[in-house]
This record gives sequence, C-alpha cells and structure tokens, in this order.
Amino acid sequence: MGEELALTGLLNKAASEFHGRIAVSACRDFDLTHARLQELVDHAAVLLTASGIGAADDVVLAFPNTVEFVILFLAVIRCRATAAPLNPIYTVKQFKFYLSNSEPKLLLTPQKGNRRAHSAASKLNIPHMTAELHSTGSRITLSSTDVELSLDLMSKVVNDPSDRNLTSSVQNIKRVYKLTEPDSTVIVLPLFHVHSLVAGLSSSLASGAAVALPAAVRFSAPTFLADTVSYNATWYTVDAMFHQIILDHHLSKLEPTYSKLRFITSCSASLATSIRARLKEAFGATVLEAYAMREATHPMASKPLPEDGEHKPGSVGRPVGREMAILDEHGVIQAAGVSSEVCLRGLNVTECYKKNPEANKTTEENETETERDGKILGKGGFGDVYEGHIRDACTQVAVKIMNSDSHQGMKEYKSEVMTSSQLRHKNLVPPIGYCHEANKFVLVYEFMREGSLGDHLFKGRSSLTWERRYNIALGLASARYYFLEQYDQCVIHKDIKSSNTMLDEKFNAK
Repeated sequence: MGEELALTGLLNKAASEFHGRIAVSACRDFDLTHARLQELVDHAAVLLTASGIGAADDVVLAFPNTVEFVILFLAVIRCRATAAPLNPIYTVKQFKFYLSNSEPKLLLTPQKGNRRAHSAASKLNIPHMTAELHSTGSRITLSSTDVELSLDLMSKVVNDPSDRNLTSSVQNIKRVYKLTEPDSTVIVLPLFHVHSLVAGLSSSLASGAAVALPAAVRFSAPTFLADTVSYNATWYTVDAMFHQIILDHHLSKLEPTYSKLRFITSCSASLATSIRARLKEAFGATVLEAYAMREATHPMASKPLPEDGEHKPGSVGRPVGREMAILDEHGVIQAAGVSSEVCLRGLNVTECYKKNPEANKTTEENETETERDGKILGKGGFGDVYEGHIRDACTQVAVKIMNSDSHQGMKEYKSEVMTSSQLRHKNLVPPIGYCHEANKFVLVYEFMREGSLGDHLFKGRSSLTWERRYNIALGLASARYYFLEQYDQCVIHKDIKSSNTMLDEKFNAK
C-alpha cells in the first residue's frame, strides 16, 4: 500500500516520465510542463503546511477555472488534507451555508479576492487567504504567509492510498478512454464540477496528457472552438446543454478548420440521438455517453470507444472499473428484464459522507423537490415557477419548470442558463442550479420571500411605503446600469415589468 497508489503518486510518476511535455496551459499566459507543475504543487504544499494545514483538514477553494486552482487543489491533496471546491459565484448566504457545514480550516480565493466568500468566512471566523501565480517562472504566493519555508516540511508527508476512490476513478478513466501523453483537452465545465475535476483535469494529468484552461476563463462557444484548435485538442467533455450550444455556434458560423478529435464525451444527462449524430457529423468524432454519481467518484458506466465494442441504443454502456448488478432488497442478482436497484461495488465508491452522520444512515441524495400541483409562484410564456425546497438544507427555492414541447422552449432554457450563470449583481435573482433530463428542463433560483412587485401593487399583498418604492426604483436602475455599462457586454432586458421584479425579505428589488 504505497504512495504509487495515491493520486500524488500518479502525478509524480507522470512528472518523471513526461517531464518536458505541457501539462497545463492557462489563458494563453501560462504553459506549465508536468515537471514544472509538480514543482509548483510541492511549493504550494509547503506554504499550506507552514500555514497549519495537515492530514484530514478541510480546505475550501472558491476559484474560477484558473491555474492557481489547479496548483492549490493538487497541493491540498499533497498535504493529505481534503479539498472542497465551491462555486465562486455563490451568494454570501450560500457560502455561509456550505462553509458552516464543512467547517474548513482555511478558505482560499484568487488574489483579486471574492468578497462574498470572504464575508461569509469572516462571519464564521474561518481563516482566509488569497493566491496568485505571477508568471510561469515564479512560484505561487499566498497572502499572510511570511514564515521561513523549506521543502523539508514535506519530506515526512507520505500520501497513503486513503484517496483510493479518486485514484481508482482516474485510472479507470485513463483505461476506458485510452488517455496517453499525446492527448489534450480544453476544460469547459467549471472545476468545482466533479466530472470536470476528475475526468477532464485529474485523469489527463495522470496520463501525461495536456489540459487547457479557456482563454475566456468562463465558457464561450466561439473561444472554445478556437481553443480546441490552438491547443490541438484530441477530446473534450461537457454535458448535453453545452453540446447543443457548441452545435448552434458551429451551424451559425462555420470555422475553416477544427481540431482532429479522437472522441467526445457527454455527462450528467441523456444525450438526444439527433444531437449525438450532429456532433459526429460536425466534428468527425465518436460521441461517448458517460453516467456518473458523486458517491462513485464520478464515472459508473460509459459507452466504449469504437474499437472496444458497439453502441447499443438505450444502453448506458459498460461498467467503468467496478462491479455493477441489479439486486433486490435481499442482495440477490435479478434476471434480465427485471426492474430493481442498481448496485455498485469497487475501490472508487466512497465509504461515507464526511461530517454528515445523518446522510450516512441513508442512501438518499440531497435533491430539490417540487410538485406540479404545489404552490405556483408565477406563470410565464415559457414555463411556470413553483415553490420548492432543498432537502436537508432546509432552504426554500423558486423552481422554474420550462415548457419542453417546443424548440423555442429549449432555446429559452439554454439562453437563461447561460445568461444567469454569467451575470452577478446584487439586484439580480441569484441562480442556484439547473437540471435537464430527457424532455424536462428545470431552473432553480433563490427564493424571494416578498414575491413580485406586481403582487404588492395590484394584488393587495401589502402597501408599499414611498421609501420602499424609491429603493425599489433605485435597485432596478442599478441592475439596468449593470446590464448596459458595467458588464463585459451590453445586455438588453426586453421584459422589465412589475411581475418580473422580485422582492427579497428586505424589499430589495431583484
């Protein structure tokens, strides 16, 4: 049971065998070889150790897809601590919830800071540091680290196979997709997404392959296609919605050349047969659907590469490095055609939920629940909004269920996901998440306790004082100014009205 079975051991092996090959390219500013990446990870691990981080400590990372995140994520693992990536655009309330649950020893954010994360950490008395890598030849710096450093700090830290579920998944992905050092991928999904973190990043680095972080930091179809050419991508992985966006751009503006892709993978939701066919036609690559869950450290099953087997319609593919069977409640394997529980067994399956004994008593996952006949908060041209809640989080949410019976409904869904995930302002309703499966499209937003402005003006919900009316007008003006002047691109909102103006518990306009 040696270090070679841990993720750090796999990355050390890759750094030794492929030391001169590019490991990470970021925003066209950094080109790090596997050997250089390992040096930076070791140095960052020394900084973390000197700051008091040790085995089993939790460290939260709230970063966009940057080279600093990659280095620090691997450095936390090198310290035998637990890395907990969070969405950097969470609200203060969301950061406070997740930080209070994980009780981390340290919060790490970019050098430019993250005011919402920092505010939540301060309220919970959680230490906070910022990080920055100035150039390829420099070392990563952490704020508030002025102690004398020595690599000897790490000499006695041996990474045992306690992360075997992560290591096992990385090795399984390498084997199934036959990832090797000539391969290269462009990261599309955010790195707090387990699929992006395990399949896109970790498996590539452990294979001696290259990873490119997008020049635009966040996803943009035009820059993504250009990046696949610039970085000679041989594969990429996203979910079904992003495939549709990429295809839409491809059809609207044909590029002169595309990178020669070996394969494309799709995760998170079933991929329509028509989209799969169009992807293959557009990019000349086989499309492999993968099915995953967090408790299995991402992959459970995947369609095979063409040389390894045929693709059966309606099938989830083959198990990825684990035993998979249909069992009844007594653990007896069921015959073909019998409906029952899908059960997994393997090194990549996690043993338990950390710091959540209640969840360890059950196999139920946290999920957002709503009923079609539940309380309707509002109706729109492309879907109705229901009151819902997130189980265990005890958090009310607004759940928008989009009409999926038309092409326009799908178009509106994609547009709303992309827009809401990129815009961030105090007078915009914060998005919590989205889900699409088969023909169901769901968007989840923060719950606005005072309903809409229309409820108060026209339905007698309450009488608004002049002070509140004035503040609501200021809030709307602030949001409009952000759309027109402060965001990177000018945004035109074509449907501002009282029913679309939401009010929080303090009557702030959203």
